[in-house]
Amino acid sequence: MDSRYLVAGGLRVHYLEAGRGEPLVLLHDWPRTSEAWRRLAPFLATHYCVIAPDMRGMGGTDCPAGGYDRAQLAQDVLDFMDALKLDGATLIGHGLGGMTAAKVAFEQPRRVHRLVLLDAVLTSWPASVAHFHRLNEGDRAERLLAAHGAAVVRALV
Repeated sequence: MDSRYLVAGGLRVHYLEAGRGEPLVLLHDWPRTSEAWRRLAPFLATHYCVIAPDMRGMGGTDCPAGGYDRAQLAQDVLDFMDALKLDGATLIGHGLGGMTAAKVAFEQPRRVHRLVLLDAVLTSWPASVAHFHRLNEGDRAERLLAAHGAAVVRALV
């Protein structure tokens, strides 16, 4: 996959792209990045143009102080599609990416050709999402793991 950058809605966005054809926009879960799609993308790229952006505050995309609500994340996707001059695309979202893809589909259904959701909770916007993004600020994640790494791992497995 080719690594690229563009500016969309004032946000510098890093993304990976491969293949040709109908666009598939792949939206990753937290705390992942576009790299999460690297193993699947080659299979999809045989028939589609696979485009996987790093969402706001993750990977190589800008990490502004705010804008981590569902409406802004969905607007980021629409701005990204506009910057690529995509009138529409199939959206595939995992977790947080799925919640965001669903919001795009609900708000702009004509822009979403198909919607694929993987492990996405759509009934509410978890309050914890804001905490996930706050961990990306400065060295908070490193300090948390240094102080409580074993407890964090036990809680996740």
